[in-house]
Amino acid sequence: MADSLFEGNRLEDGYASTRKLRVSNPGIHRGGAENAETAQRTKSTNAVRGDAPKPESRFLDAPFRKIQVQRMIKAITSGIALFISVILSSSGGSIAQEKPDLDMGKMQMVFLKRAREWKPANKAEPAKTEKDHRDYIVNLIESRKCALEGTVPGNEDLYEILVFKTESIEEIQTAVKSFPGVKAGMLQAEVLSWYASRAAITAAKSPIVQSHYVFGLLVRGPKWTSAQTEDSKKIQSGHMANINRLAELGKLVLAGPYFSGGDRAGVFIFKVDSIEEAESLTNTDPAVIAGRLKIELHHWLVPKGMLK
Repeated sequence: MADSLFEGNRLEDGYASTRKLRVSNPGIHRGGAENAETAQRTKSTNAVRGDAPKPESRFLDAPFRKIQVQRMIKAITSGIALFISVILSSSGGSIAQEKPDLDMGKMQMVFLKRAREWKPANKAEPAKTEKDHRDYIVNLIESRKCALEGTVPGNEDLYEILVFKTESIEEIQTAVKSFPGVKAGMLQAEVLSWYASRAAITAAKSPIVQSHYVFGLLVRGPKWTSAQTEDSKKIQSGHMANINRLAELGKLVLAGPYFSGGDRAGVFIFKVDSIEEAESLTNTDPAVIAGRLKIELHHWLVPKGMLK
């Protein structure tokens, strides 16, 4: 595998050369930030010792880098064995008996939002920019540089969500600057590191035909707290049970937490027909009922084949 996702195609001035539930970490049920806080404490401890280069640095010597990576993996995957066997079969609903390679790992999720301050030069520019942008993204999908993509219909703010299978957030932060919609100023990009099953995301079928999902953004609720109490442990246990129930129903196809997401804890991706159905499912969650978490739901049109 190439060191860079975009090696041989810098995405600067032209198009790319034409191209079941995996509950990835229990930290998502505690607000999603504990993993990041653990990593930050490790970083702070290293800083006191005077040996804290950035984890992303390509210039770390191999032994030190290996130790840092091991620490991060340990923090992110704590407790994963509790539910790693909760895998949706391809027919949906049942729990798979086999344990396929989940390929759990760090990916980059891109949120493209409409730039409200954008002023097109003429009436034709918005349509042309959007067409150029769509053509560009289709090439990324067909070349398999973009692992997962979906537009967000009916939303005045959020335009599109994409996922790239690379651990380097810097690489994607650079790459998105070449997206036609971003270059023109029509769209603004934000990149968050995400942890989930890479094996759950596969190549889009050709020709590209969109399928409806509901994208759920889990955020800290008004009653969220990092304190571990008997009540919070009970809520977490109920939260886990509810997630497993949704998996067995074939409604929740992929989930995972963010690295350093702040108030954004993680993602639920539902295969349901409506926002109302997804909302009814999340409203049965003890963490949501208790106000520790809340969820923002969006229609999401994803090319068929990209999600198992």
